[in-house]
Amino acid sequence: MRLFLLILLLVTTFTFPTFASGREGIAAVVNAEAVTNSDVNDRLKLIALSTGLPQDNQELVTRLRAQVKDMLIDETLRLQEANRLEIKVTDAEIEEGFKQIATNNNIPVDKFKEGLKRSGINLQTLADQIRAQVGWGKVIQRQVRPRIEVTDADIDIELQQLRKNIGKTQYLLAEILLTVDEGRPESEVQNFAARLTSQLRQKPESFPRAAREFSQASGAQQGGMMGWVLADQIPSELSAIVEGMKDQSISDPIRSPLGYHILLLRERRSVTEQIMPTREQIMQNIGNMRLERAARRYYQDLRGSAFIELRG
Repeated sequence: MRLFLLILLLVTTFTFPTFASGREGIAAVVNAEAVTNSDVNDRLKLIALSTGLPQDNQELVTRLRAQVKDMLIDETLRLQEANRLEIKVTDAEIEEGFKQIATNNNIPVDKFKEGLKRSGINLQTLADQIRAQVGWGKVIQRQVRPRIEVTDADIDIELQQLRKNIGKTQYLLAEILLTVDEGRPESEVQNFAARLTSQLRQKPESFPRAAREFSQASGAQQGGMMGWVLADQIPSELSAIVEGMKDQSISDPIRSPLGYHILLLRERRSVTEQIMPTREQIMQNIGNMRLERAARRYYQDLRGSAFIELRG
């Protein structure tokens, strides 16, 4: 399984805001395991560096804090599931994660780590994020992927449907999906989505990094890319907005049954015979969509049965 990780932009100097709630104390309890305020603050620093979004705004920091706390709850639950299944993440895999990120930044891994330290980043924070990502990937590979099948009939049906679309408009979209799950106040997600949209419109080049950090859609680690889609291939709530968007524009947050979507429309084109995907590409696309839906259901069941207590 290929490992996708956020790309950090290293800077020589960076001034972090004063994060609220102090460094001590418990931020949340997840099945008797604590997420501390130190964990939240360390991840906030990492996100501040990686996204490139303005972080001197205390309102944004407050909204980020709630979102980051929830991200850490998700990671804790996923690692707990990996441990329950006796799935291990080795030190070598953690180190490989560091190497991949360093490679993406075109610098040696030692200099990459030094740059993180100079920017005030606790290396264990990134190691924990890598561990959660790798561990959950192994869970999905073992528990979910074996149940995903794509038949020749599935491919034929999709290919026939695609040929019916010749002449229609396709949209090259990226998205950030902020889910609204049971036990999670919707107002927090809605407010965060609105603030994030405002910041992204001021700095649209940060969209891919923000997607890697915050989005819960399948394309998050590819910068939120959905690829080329037709209006009828996405939820009606989204298609109604996309058709009226201008190229290179960012939508307002859009509510769907999954949560709040922030869309970036890169460009559009007409469907022609020359751009039709191969059977192999169609098989991969169908498989990935089915895997993503099954993985989301798996996690929703996991979270729904968990004990989660939010604290300070």
